[in-house]
Amino acid sequence: ACIRVATILSSTILKDKSIKKFVDSVQDTVCALHHVLIPLYQLSVSNDLPDTLPNATEIATLTNDISALCELYFSQSRPSREEVTPQTLTYLLLKALALETGKNGGGEIKRVYNFREALTLMDLQDDSSLSLKSLLLACMIRPHFLQKEDGRKCLAFLFTLSPPFIDNLHEKIQGQLPLAKKSIREAY
Repeated sequence: ACIRVATILSSTILKDKSIKKFVDSVQDTVCALHHVLIPLYQLSVSNDLPDTLPNATEIATLTNDISALCELYFSQSRPSREEVTPQTLTYLLLKALALETGKNGGGEIKRVYNFREALTLMDLQDDSSLSLKSLLLACMIRPHFLQKEDGRKCLAFLFTLSPPFIDNLHEKIQGQLPLAKKSIREAY
């Protein structure tokens, strides 16, 4: 309940221009919420939640709200906005990649695309970025990224990040082409 209240209050403060005097005080709260984003997401997709925790749907809603808060904080160019990027990016990519074939999913992909600037703050050559790179490479072969305009724009943006990563992107696409349906080949 405390996490939900902190999320709602922080979002309200960032959105409501009439209470500007509190904006600077939410930085620590937003950063703290960012740090629990992935652990909460992992709980929301877990099949064995303890009875003492809220149900998976409530946790999923909370993680989505925390991510939206971090996205808002980042989009407003707040101080230390780079501190809310790693788990937010991971969460958005996991959500977009978890979409089932045939589902719309345009909202999740659009959120990834809208948060793409955060990728420029990540050092994709550092070993700490291996899981992020893996998620980004997985996006390259997901049909729903290729089918949605925002998905294609997002994938194109990945080619601007770093020359060594571009080689990884090319390898991933080349590995996909021989087995891909005609519509997927055309999308590439």
